[in-house]
Amino acid sequence: MAIPLWTVVIWRASTLLKTPGQRALWACFVFLAIAATLRLSGIETWVIDITGVDEVVSVSKHIAVILGGLLMLRWVDSSAPEAEPTPMWRRLAHDRPRNIVAVVGVVAAIATAPLASPAIIENGTHRVFLEAQYSHLGGTISLAPYILISGISMVMSGYLSTLAARRYGKRLLKVCMGIFTVGCWSGALYFGFVGAYLLYGLTGADAPISLALVQVVGNLTQLLCIVGLAVGSSVKGFDAMMNLKRFRRWLIDLRPLWGGLASVLPADAVEDVLHKSATTEAYDRRNIRRLYERLDDRVIVIVDAALGVSPWIAEDLPGRALAAAKAEGLTGNDARAAAEAVCLRIARDARRDGQDPAEHPTEIPPLTLGKDTEDSAPWLSQVSHYYQLPLMRTLQGNLDSPLEPA
Repeated sequence: MAIPLWTVVIWRASTLLKTPGQRALWACFVFLAIAATLRLSGIETWVIDITGVDEVVSVSKHIAVILGGLLMLRWVDSSAPEAEPTPMWRRLAHDRPRNIVAVVGVVAAIATAPLASPAIIENGTHRVFLEAQYSHLGGTISLAPYILISGISMVMSGYLSTLAARRYGKRLLKVCMGIFTVGCWSGALYFGFVGAYLLYGLTGADAPISLALVQVVGNLTQLLCIVGLAVGSSVKGFDAMMNLKRFRRWLIDLRPLWGGLASVLPADAVEDVLHKSATTEAYDRRNIRRLYERLDDRVIVIVDAALGVSPWIAEDLPGRALAAAKAEGLTGNDARAAAEAVCLRIARDARRDGQDPAEHPTEIPPLTLGKDTEDSAPWLSQVSHYYQLPLMRTLQGNLDSPLEPA
C-alpha cells in the first residue's frame, strides 16, 4: 500500500500550490503514505530501535490516519455542493470544527497510548498491534480516537463525495467521484469492522474469526480504500488525459480542411501559418506539446480562410449544396457538414482560379461555429471529413438537381 500512496504523493506535488483543496488532498496522501510506510516491518523495527519506545510506531500510524482522514474531508467538502441552510453535520466538516477535532484526536491518541497491550510479535520481526488489543479494555480505549474520528471522517467523506458525483455533468468526473466514494465507504467498513471486533472482545468471548482472517479482511478493505481514494481523486488528471486525446484527434482530423483553405490565404498569412504549425501529420500524431494552442491556431486559420472565400459563395449555393447532399442519401448533421464542405471547396477553387466573386454572395456564415475552440472543433472535424472525400466531386456535379427544402 505504501508504493501507490507515495506514487500519488510525488505525482500530486506539482499541484501543491494551486488551491487550498488540492493542498489538503496532497497532505492527506502524505499522512496516509507515512502510515502505510510505518507498517513495514523493517521501518517499524528501525523507528522503535531509534526511539526506544514500543508504542511510538502505532501512535504515529494512528495520528497520521486521523489527520489524513480529516484532510480528505476538507477536500471533499470543498468539492461537494453547498446546501441551504447548511445542516449541522455538514458544519463539522468546516475548518474550525475539523481543526478542533484534529487536536483532540491527536492528544487523545498520545494520552491513551500507554493503556495499549504490547504488540504480538510474529516471525520474530512482524508486529501485530490490532489483534493484541482484543478483549483488552485499555487497548480498546487507546484505539477509540483512531477508530471513531477516522471512521466518521470516512462516512462523511463518502456521503459528500456521493453529492459531488451528482454535481458533475461530465461522465468521466462522475465515474471518478464514484470510485472515490467506493474508497471512502471501504474505509468506513474497515473502521466499522475493527470497532465491532474490539467491542466483541470486551464481552470476554473468544474471537469469532481467526487472527489470519482478521488480517486478510483488514488488509483487503484498506487496500480497496487506498486504491479508490487514489484513483477517484485523480479526476483532473484523467480529465486532462482525455482532453489531450480529444485535442490530438481533432488536430489530425482538421488537416484536410486546414490545408485546403490555408492555401488561398495571402502569401504573408500562409508563411505565418507554416512558421507556427508543423505541416506533417506525423508531427501532429507524435507531438502532444501545446495541443490546445495548436488546435486553436488551426481553428482560427480555418475560420479566417473560410471568411476569406465566402464572397465566392453565391446566395443560393448553400441550399443547393444541402439538396445535393440529401440526394446522395445523407441526412441531418452529415448532410449539413457535407453541404458546408462542398460550398467551401467550390469557393476555394473559384478564388484560386482567379474567378470573380459571386454577384450575390450568401449572407449565411460559411461555417457553423460554437462558443469556443472546444465547441467548434468537433463540427469542423466533421466538415473536414467530407471536404477530403471523393463525394465532393459527385456533389458538385449534382448541384443542378431540383432544390429541396433545407
